[in-house]
Amino acid sequence: MTVGLLALSAGCATSTPPISIAQVVQMSNERLPSDTIIARMRESNTVYHLPASQLVALGQAGVPGPVLDYMQQTRFVAVGKRAAKAYYFETRMLSPGK
Repeated sequence: MTVGLLALSAGCATSTPPISIAQVVQMSNERLPSDTIIARMRESNTVYHLPASQLVALGQAGVPGPVLDYMQQTRFVAVGKRAAKAYYFETRMLSPGK
C-alpha cells in the first residue's frame, strides 16, 4: 500500500518522527484510545495524504473513525496553511503599498 506521508513543522524542528500508517494500525490493534493515537500524530506534525480507498482499508483494519477523521483533516489543514501563506505573499509582499 503506497501512502503519502509528510511531516511538517510549525516553524520549528520537530524531534518526534512522523507516525507511519503501520504504526497507526498497530496502535489501533493494541486498542490504544483514539485520543492517545491522535495526540501522538499531532505531536509529530504528521500530514497524511490518503485516498478514500486507503481510508476504507484502514477502517477495515481496525483504525477507529475519529483517528481516520483526524488523518484526513491533516491534509486539509496543510493545504489551507499553504493557501494562506500564498495569499499573504501575494497581497502583502508583492503589493506592500496597498
